[in-house]
Amino acid sequence: MWDIDPELREYVEENILPLYEAHDRAHGPEHVRIVLENSFALLDGLDADPNMVYTVAAYHDVGIRVSRENHEFISGQWLWEDKELERWFSPQ
Repeated sequence: MWDIDPELREYVEENILPLYEAHDRAHGPEHVRIVLENSFALLDGLDADPNMVYTVAAYHDVGIRVSRENHEFISGQWLWEDKELERWFSPQ
C-alpha cells in the first residue's frame, strides 16, 4: 500500500472519506477510492509527497454536497480550512 503517515490515514479515513457516503453514486465512496488509486499510479517516478497526494485526492469532490457547479472550489476551501491538517502540513 501507499507510504502514508498512519495518523494522517486514520484522520482522512474517519473524517473525510465518510463524507462521500452522502454523495450520488458517481461521486460516492467507490469513486474516491478509484481517484486515490489513480493519483498514486501517477506518482510513479515523480518526486511528490504521498501524504499530500493522498489528502488532496481525498478532498477533491467533498464540496459536491454544496454545489455541483462550484464543488472544486468548495472542496479546496474546505481542505484549506481544515486546521487538523496542520499536524502534517505547513500552510506553505
